[in-house]
Amino acid sequence: MRELIIVTHEIDISRLFRNWKSYLILDGHLYNPITVEELLNSSIQEGVVPSAILVIEAGGKKFLLVKGAGYRLEHRYTLDRIYNL
Repeated sequence: MRELIIVTHEIDISRLFRNWKSYLILDGHLYNPITVEELLNSSIQEGVVPSAILVIEAGGKKFLLVKGAGYRLEHRYTLDRIYNL
């Protein structure tokens, strides 16, 4: 099995790797992997949702990656500071 590490914040580049696992590192925390496809198709919301794909703690708040309503990540140009929506 081959592995590769790519560090990017740009959504355009990540679209090329939709089936790959992605790891988010925010505010010094490494989060569990999700596929790039899941990341791009998710929305970010503040608060608590039991069915969240990923819970991110940043800036003293909890942010969730969820399927469905919200601000879709694939509509952003970059992942920089995704919790400043």
